This record gives sequence, C-alpha cells and structure tokens, in this order.
Amino acid sequence: RLGTTVAHVGGDEFAVLLEGINEVNDAVRVAKRIQDELQAPFEVEGHEVFTSTSIGIAEYPTHADSLDALLVAADQAMYAAKHSGKDRFCIFSVTTSA
Repeated sequence: RLGTTVAHVGGDEFAVLLEGINEVNDAVRVAKRIQDELQAPFEVEGHEVFTSTSIGIAEYPTHADSLDALLVAADQAMYAAKHSGKDRFCIFSVTTSA
C-alpha cells in the first residue's frame, strides 16, 4: 500500500515520507517530479518567485533502523546535494555522511 506524508521540519525544510515503495528509484522519480513542479515560477503579491530544491533521499531499513536515524540520513544526503549545486538530489551513502 502506497502512502505519502509531508511534514514541515523547520525553516525551509520539509520531509516527505513515502510508504510502500519498492526501490530507491521510486523515491528518485518523486524527487525529480518535486523539482520539476517547483522549477516553474509562481507569483507572490505581484512578484515572480523562482525556487530551487536540494533533496536528500534515505531508505528504511537500508540506510537507517529508526525514524530518527532515517531523518538524519536524509538530512546528510540533502546537505550533500546542496554542496554539489542548486536543484539537485542525493541518495544517502556512507560518503555523504562524512
């Protein structure tokens, strides 16, 4: 069964929990779709606004054995994505945690 939960973590950070996916490539497809949707400019109080996203992907239980550890792994992957440029995603690995 597929399920999606979106939560505001703080500041400009959000977490998206995808339940029932079969492989990490399913999460990659969702990340790409989020990036595609947010690439189009939108209007706020008469001003055109552009956004970019840095997305970290972590998989349970491959990358973490608890929800807290999963969020930490995703956060580390997100910072690795930020360091590699704008509008990117990164999948957690031991090298992203260094």
